[in-house]
Amino acid sequence: MKKQLIRTLLIFGLVPAILLTLLLVKVSSDKAQQVLKAEITSKLISQRETKKADVEAYIETLHGQIRTFSNDTMVINAMAEFK
Repeated sequence: MKKQLIRTLLIFGLVPAILLTLLLVKVSSDKAQQVLKAEITSKLISQRETKKADVEAYIETLHGQIRTFSNDTMVINAMAEFK
Protein backbone atom coordinates (compact mmCIF):
# COMPACT_ATOMS: atom_id res chain seq x y z
CA MET A 1 0.00 0.00 0.00
CA LYS A 2 2.80 2.41 0.92
CA LYS A 3 4.69 1.65 -2.31
CA GLN A 4 1.57 2.22 -4.38
CA LEU A 5 0.96 5.56 -2.66
CA ILE A 6 4.56 6.66 -3.30
CA ARG A 7 4.33 5.55 -6.94
CA THR A 8 1.06 7.44 -7.41
CA LEU A 9 2.48 10.61 -5.83
CA LEU A 10 5.59 10.37 -7.99
CA ILE A 11 3.51 9.97 -11.14
CA PHE A 12 1.27 12.92 -10.25
CA GLY A 13 4.34 14.98 -9.38
CA LEU A 14 6.63 14.05 -12.24
CA VAL A 15 4.14 14.06 -15.11
CA PRO A 16 3.23 17.77 -14.72
CA ALA A 17 6.92 18.64 -14.25
CA ILE A 18 7.86 16.77 -17.42
CA LEU A 19 4.99 18.33 -19.37
CA LEU A 20 5.91 21.79 -18.11
CA THR A 21 9.53 21.23 -19.11
CA LEU A 22 8.52 20.11 -22.60
CA LEU A 23 6.26 23.15 -22.95
CA LEU A 24 9.04 25.51 -21.86
CA VAL A 25 11.49 23.90 -24.29
CA LYS A 26 9.00 24.33 -27.14
CA VAL A 27 8.25 27.97 -26.26
CA SER A 28 11.93 28.89 -25.89
CA SER A 29 12.77 27.09 -29.13
CA ASP A 30 10.06 29.04 -30.98
CA LYS A 31 11.27 32.31 -29.48
CA ALA A 32 14.88 31.54 -30.40
CA GLN A 33 13.79 30.77 -33.95
CA GLN A 34 11.92 34.09 -34.18
CA VAL A 35 14.92 36.03 -32.88
CA LEU A 36 17.26 34.25 -35.28
CA LYS A 37 14.94 34.90 -38.22
CA ALA A 38 14.71 38.60 -37.32
CA GLU A 39 18.49 38.87 -37.03
CA ILE A 40 19.07 37.16 -40.38
CA THR A 41 16.44 39.34 -42.05
CA SER A 42 18.07 42.46 -40.65
CA LYS A 43 21.50 41.40 -41.88
CA LEU A 44 20.18 40.57 -45.35
CA ILE A 45 18.42 43.93 -45.59
CA SER A 46 21.63 45.66 -44.54
CA GLN A 47 23.63 43.79 -47.18
CA ARG A 48 21.01 44.60 -49.82
CA GLU A 49 21.16 48.31 -48.99
CA THR A 50 24.96 48.28 -49.07
CA LYS A 51 25.00 46.59 -52.49
CA LYS A 52 22.35 49.01 -53.73
CA ALA A 53 24.48 51.97 -52.67
CA ASP A 54 27.56 50.40 -54.32
CA VAL A 55 25.72 49.88 -57.62
CA GLU A 56 24.26 53.38 -57.55
CA ALA A 57 27.72 54.87 -56.90
CA TYR A 58 29.18 52.81 -59.77
CA ILE A 59 26.44 53.95 -62.16
CA GLU A 60 26.94 57.57 -61.10
CA THR A 61 30.67 57.18 -61.77
CA LEU A 62 29.90 55.84 -65.25
CA HIS A 63 27.54 58.75 -65.92
CA GLY A 64 30.24 61.18 -64.86
CA GLN A 65 32.76 59.52 -67.18
CA ILE A 66 30.28 59.61 -70.05
CA ARG A 67 29.62 63.32 -69.48
CA THR A 68 33.37 63.99 -69.33
CA PHE A 69 34.14 61.98 -72.47
CA SER A 70 31.23 63.51 -74.38
CA ASN A 71 32.79 66.94 -73.95
CA ASP A 72 36.37 65.83 -74.71
CA THR A 73 37.30 66.89 -78.24
CA MET A 74 39.90 64.11 -78.53
CA VAL A 75 37.21 61.50 -77.79
CA ILE A 76 34.77 63.23 -80.16
CA ASN A 77 37.35 63.19 -82.96
CA ALA A 78 38.31 59.57 -82.28
CA MET A 79 34.65 58.52 -82.42
CA ALA A 80 34.18 60.41 -85.68
CA GLU A 81 37.17 58.57 -87.17
CA PHE A 82 36.00 55.26 -85.76
CA LYS A 83 32.79 55.33 -87.79
